[in-house]
Amino acid sequence: MSSIEAFEKQILLRIKTHLKEILLTDMVKDYMAIFSSNYDFLIDRPGFRKDDYTAPLYIKPAVMEYVRNSLVQGIQALDVKGPMQLSAVDDDVFSLPDNKDRDPLKLFHFYLYGTIGEYVVFTSDLLSKIIGEPVTFGRFGNMILWPRERYDTMYAKHKGGTRGWPTAQQIRHPFSGAAPSRLFEVTWDAVLADFGKYIKKAKSNATKS
Repeated sequence: MSSIEAFEKQILLRIKTHLKEILLTDMVKDYMAIFSSNYDFLIDRPGFRKDDYTAPLYIKPAVMEYVRNSLVQGIQALDVKGPMQLSAVDDDVFSLPDNKDRDPLKLFHFYLYGTIGEYVVFTSDLLSKIIGEPVTFGRFGNMILWPRERYDTMYAKHKGGTRGWPTAQQIRHPFSGAAPSRLFEVTWDAVLADFGKYIKKAKSNATKS
């Protein structure tokens, strides 16, 4: 290797080292700001009850923490001596929750991948009236999610209208029939569109060091 090639390699290494540092600070900050804004615009929406702890408003802190940690870990794993290929945040963690799962991250599955069918959401107090005995369960606060068809059946069978039960439409879950969200794709595209500024800053810092 010639002295010129060795010098160019050294410069490239310095640029990539600075770039990694900049990604950990500037890009993570930008990504999280864009993600947070897109989350509010694409995921959160009117219609959720204030006491419904399955709502996007309440699970957002857990989602934000996971996304940030995942992003930081991905950047920290970059090898400045080899090809630096940064991929988007892995969203596989947002898997369908089972019947006993209490992890708020799992709830995000419904908001990220969409919800097939119609659902109603109501308090455990209402369920107590429906089944005729006290109910205290509710994995995420005191709200219970049911398929609308099931509620309609119970409503008709027990003459819910005469017993003061809300109609299915009144307690319809806001994300019933929602399409999958492009939250991660939209956020990543926005970051990549302005990615050149990180490289420019890395080159500038490398020449000063």
